[in-house]
Amino acid sequence: MDNEKQERVDIVQLTIRATGENVQVLSHLLAKIPSNLYERTQKDHAIRLFFSTFTDKQMEMTIFVTTDSLSLINQSSGAYDITNYINDREFAVSSIFTSLIRSALSTALNGKPKEAYEKWVEHSFSFHFSFGPVATELSEQEIRNLFEPLGYEVAIEFGETDYSFQIKEKSSACYIKLSEMSTPRN
Repeated sequence: MDNEKQERVDIVQLTIRATGENVQVLSHLLAKIPSNLYERTQKDHAIRLFFSTFTDKQMEMTIFVTTDSLSLINQSSGAYDITNYINDREFAVSSIFTSLIRSALSTALNGKPKEAYEKWVEHSFSFHFSFGPVATELSEQEIRNLFEPLGYEVAIEFGETDYSFQIKEKSSACYIKLSEMSTPRN
């Protein structure tokens, strides 16, 4: 390892992929222009939303948040406590991430699409959602039990660990992928 300072970048993400005829209408329901990168900073979090795919039959949008871990620590009441810098837990999806998604998609979440696109709210598309990392003590089966009764196919991937000594074999955080044929309203 060289003498360069390694900076840990904490990223959480949500990717929505949809396929089907007229899938481009989803950009109108999400109230986002596919050619524009949405980029904001809110409470020391950089929020970015972009469309990586946008064709007649496939749309993929990702929203991800990166955080400035040191800034979060410096604003805490225990800013001089060295234990703030020692953390074996990965940055994970939380209520903070949920609130940042809400701010990025606030127009879409108000539930009132433009009249020309109202009929598409009930149209079924093949949706695939991927989000994480999610830190949980739930077993893989318990995670499946949460989503499969709702009609989702569930795939769970755990991250690799990269410790110089043995703490655990796999990350405690996972990425969850859900697939279902549903309407945007669901």
